[in-house]
Amino acid sequence: MKKSHKHNSGLTKQVIISILIWSVSLVLLLSFDIKLITNEALNKAYIHAKSSFDKDIIYRIWTSNKGGIYVKADSATPPNPYLENLPERDLIIDSAVTYTLMNPAYMTRQIYEMETVTTETRSHITSLNPIRAKNKADEWETETLQKFKNGLMEFSELDSLDGKEYFRYMAPLFVEESCLKCHKQQGYKLGDMRGGISISYPMDQIYLSIKSDIKNQYLLFGIIWLIGVGIFIISYFRLNKSDDKRFAAEDSLVNLNNQLEETVKERTNNLEETNKQLELEIAQNKIVQEKLQLSEDRFKTIFDSVNDGIFIHDANTGEILDVNNRTLDMFGFSHKEILKLSVGEISSNVTPYTQTEAVAWISKALLGEPQIFEWQSKRKDGTVFWSEVNMRFAIIGGIERILVSVRDLSERQQIEEELYIEKEFSEKIIDTSNAIIVGLDKNHLIQIFNKGAEKITGYSKAEVIGKDWFQIFFPNEMLDEMNKVWKNAWGAPAHSYVNPILVKSGEERMISWQATGIYEGEDISKQMMISIGEDITESKRIEVKIKESEANLKAVIENRADSIWSLDKDLNFQVFNSFFAETFKAAYQTELKKGINALGILSPELYAFWEPKYKAVLNGETIVFEFSEFFGDNNHYYQVSLNPIVENKLVTGVSAISIEITAIKEVEKELQEHREHLEELVKERTLELEEKNEMLERVNRAFAGRELRMKELKEEIEKLRKS
Repeated sequence: MKKSHKHNSGLTKQVIISILIWSVSLVLLLSFDIKLITNEALNKAYIHAKSSFDKDIIYRIWTSNKGGIYVKADSATPPNPYLENLPERDLIIDSAVTYTLMNPAYMTRQIYEMETVTTETRSHITSLNPIRAKNKADEWETETLQKFKNGLMEFSELDSLDGKEYFRYMAPLFVEESCLKCHKQQGYKLGDMRGGISISYPMDQIYLSIKSDIKNQYLLFGIIWLIGVGIFIISYFRLNKSDDKRFAAEDSLVNLNNQLEETVKERTNNLEETNKQLELEIAQNKIVQEKLQLSEDRFKTIFDSVNDGIFIHDANTGEILDVNNRTLDMFGFSHKEILKLSVGEISSNVTPYTQTEAVAWISKALLGEPQIFEWQSKRKDGTVFWSEVNMRFAIIGGIERILVSVRDLSERQQIEEELYIEKEFSEKIIDTSNAIIVGLDKNHLIQIFNKGAEKITGYSKAEVIGKDWFQIFFPNEMLDEMNKVWKNAWGAPAHSYVNPILVKSGEERMISWQATGIYEGEDISKQMMISIGEDITESKRIEVKIKESEANLKAVIENRADSIWSLDKDLNFQVFNSFFAETFKAAYQTELKKGINALGILSPELYAFWEPKYKAVLNGETIVFEFSEFFGDNNHYYQVSLNPIVENKLVTGVSAISIEITAIKEVEKELQEHREHLEELVKERTLELEEKNEMLERVNRAFAGRELRMKELKEEIEKLRKS
């Protein structure tokens, strides 16, 4: 009993720890999801503010290039006191009618004042040295203008205005030739930073739009958390049935926990990749905007890239004087052809869409009131289409003109037709879909069973209609678990989950479900749960194999006592093993992290060494070389192989492996020293042998003389004996 109690305590502790790990992982993932949603909202605010700024710049450039426009002076548009030094400021047509010149700043300010009446967006043209007192910059604008003087080209952030949160965007205005007419007396020169335009966009509507997304994330993660906790608890109770099953179930629980951690890790990596892609798209969008702004031909480019067709008419005759490229695309005529046509010839010419009615609209616009109406237009090929016309009177270069913008409404009609087709398609999809589509009532009795369900399960519709889905497709040991899942799903507007089912052949198939409720009339209670299921059995098997392959590859990389790393196309670290991270830290006293630039931490000498090699690999070359580096107390030698990473025939980065060859170099050095030492010994020995040879020769010569003398003495002795 003591052993059993001890085992139960250990099992309970493991389950609690697993639930805590599961909960913390989901909380971290949920936080990351919400951060992505919020970042996307800020990006929408940036795009809206940037688009408003670009539109205002277009109007200002157009007005500035035309030398300003003349409008009828009245109480709402009195003569501009800041232009009183211009003799041509006012044009008196007769004693009763006066037209006054509107420069870009005056026009922009009136548009901004109208904007504050109809929207919560606030736009403000300002300067550090304004002519008009009301154009004085507020504290945030003053700080931003100082940043522009230091070279910044745009700035945006969240700020509070009158106790309400706004997304504030600002970009500078530079002095052009046409600006000096009004601002030369302030000391400005061509190209100076004159001021800027700030756009303040309210965040409450954007936050409201993402509120439901965040709520859905909370609901989804809550359901996932409940499923995971349910699995842990069910596993716990099953493990307590017998000692043998208990020990086996402990292993299953650990494996399940590891799988859940891998799933969370994979999801986190996917979200990080998505966030990186989003940041890249934002950066690319900024680059495109900057290039467009710096283009010498920007006015013509903007004019021709407007999505609406633009006509400029003679105010007296109605003759077409000029059009933009969008107009040519919309109507199918060349520029030369359309200038020869009347409005009636590019209209349906059916009352009230004839030349006569067009002249009447122009007459109304001449009175100074903008005219907005729908019109039947006609293309060169005879196609009639509905368009929205915005017609207004303007003074261009001192001449009365009618400015007309035309918007093609064909797309809106096409969308309405597509919605109707989509409705018909939705009604037929259940009968034609290859996916499992089933409808269950509150007691999980089958009400809908499509052809796809028959094909995957092996059951015919007649065999299952009106019967309990749980009893047919779930084994007994899953019933308690699935009843809990069903209870949660029935109480939610929509639900997503994955579970196995038993088909008619007895085989188990893994199904991914998307479920939603069906309601009748004004009754808010759910009548049926419609579930669409996708058979993911094979993809699950492939997913397991991929994870095993990735784990094996990771183990191989981590277990090698060599440095392995990879860089993206900007030479930022992406993947590296522990051995390389430790070597990197020892060499540069810096903790290696993903995203650090491989060249940014190098000295000028090392930068000059590595930079051309990395660039060559990004151009498709493979490079192998040796180099040495001193750190710690020793000089270390390495053999490095740099290879391009190719995806879809494009080089997207660099993979590298560095093998330390210090030991080999030391052996080579020792061998060289031994070789030199042996050569010295041989040289010394040779000298000794030469000296000994000389000595032997002297001895030999001495012995040779002695032998000759001995021979002579013997001969003398013999002579004496004989005598």
